[in-house]
Amino acid sequence: MAVSESLNKRELFEKTKWFADEKYDPVAQRVIDKHVRRLVLLMKVIEEKGMMPLDKIERCVVRAFEKAEYLYYGLGEHEIMQVVKMERENDKGRKGNR
Repeated sequence: MAVSESLNKRELFEKTKWFADEKYDPVAQRVIDKHVRRLVLLMKVIEEKGMMPLDKIERCVVRAFEKAEYLYYGLGEHEIMQVVKMERENDKGRKGNR
């Protein structure tokens, strides 16, 4: 099941905690934790700035997950690495323009 589906159905927050005993790659976990913290911080800033209420922000995040899953889940290893390379180059370009 895609993350967006789980979030939409709130299955990640059920009392069963079906994922509680899973072991994860520690490097992957740190990277995911870092970016999720950034996302949640961004959500809170948007709310505090009065741009949108939190429930609407959460729906935007779920829609963004849906779009990203649609774009990337069907790609093979070579294709996804090309996207990663382009994103890195875009990040470097943005840093250079600051």
